[in-house]
Amino acid sequence: MYEMQKKLDNIDFFAKGASELMAIRMEVTVVNTFLLSLLGTNKSMSQDIISKSRCSLDLKGMLNDALFKALKEKNLRGEVQRTLNNAQTALDECYRLYENSQKAVKFLEERNCQIPDEFNKMELLMRLRMETLFLRYDVACSIWGYLNAASEKERSQNLRLIHITKQAALTLIYGYNEKVRGKSMWAKIVAVEEACDERLNAVDVENTLKELTSNLQEDKGNSNMFAHYRFKQDFYIPARLEAFGKMEHHTELMEAMKLLNVCKSLETYTVKLLGCINERQKKERKRQYDEWMAKIDGLTSKVGHDIQMAEALKPLRELIGMVYGDEKVRK
Repeated sequence: MYEMQKKLDNIDFFAKGASELMAIRMEVTVVNTFLLSLLGTNKSMSQDIISKSRCSLDLKGMLNDALFKALKEKNLRGEVQRTLNNAQTALDECYRLYENSQKAVKFLEERNCQIPDEFNKMELLMRLRMETLFLRYDVACSIWGYLNAASEKERSQNLRLIHITKQAALTLIYGYNEKVRGKSMWAKIVAVEEACDERLNAVDVENTLKELTSNLQEDKGNSNMFAHYRFKQDFYIPARLEAFGKMEHHTELMEAMKLLNVCKSLETYTVKLLGCINERQKKERKRQYDEWMAKIDGLTSKVGHDIQMAEALKPLRELIGMVYGDEKVRK
């Protein structure tokens, strides 16, 4: 996904995609014109169908009120703009760290070396952090499209994208029932041993996730309807048009905003968790360093202040310092 995203900066790649999209649009236009010509034999019926399909999209009053509250009270546009401004830099940095960790794993595997448990934890958290970043920017892009829509229909379509993206992200992050939750990103994060560190207070994050996912199970019908044009014999388009008129724009936007913030909190949480793992590794190295040095000191004290023994043990002290000592010693 990261590699494909970088290709979007390639003009030829983007132009090819735009050309293919216009070709599809042309085919749809031809089919649409043909269908309207069939309906044209009964103009009153045709007009009746068209007018009924439009009446469910009368959202202007509610939309203006929602936009006013979202932009003025919550400063939604500014927050989304700041999120998108930092998107590429954050993803590039995160991917670089993840790629380096993959190279280290491959290096160890090629030499039949055992991969330390702490290293596996760090690799997992870096991957989860990158997934969280992608989800966060997906949500931000869908909100940005809504805020810059030029018509009611376009706003409704973008609101549908916000809804789909939000539901998919929440399912991945936290899940809509116990079974799915057991495989979620949150379950993987809190399963890390260091997550129980009292300095890492995840109560607020989990409470927000519980709030946002409380109605995911009940809302699966709408999610399927917004994600697919039809399912087996069910034709979703008329129901989707009707649902557009019932959607609470302000509620959807505020929930999407909460999701942006909780993704940001999750990213911060994983960074702090990585810090706890690193700190624990340092403490363990120091414990082992002190233990080895105590053994050498004990051996030295048994033979007295023997200069030859001290010289013989000096390389061993240096070796232990390189493996278990502080950063300066290892360098």
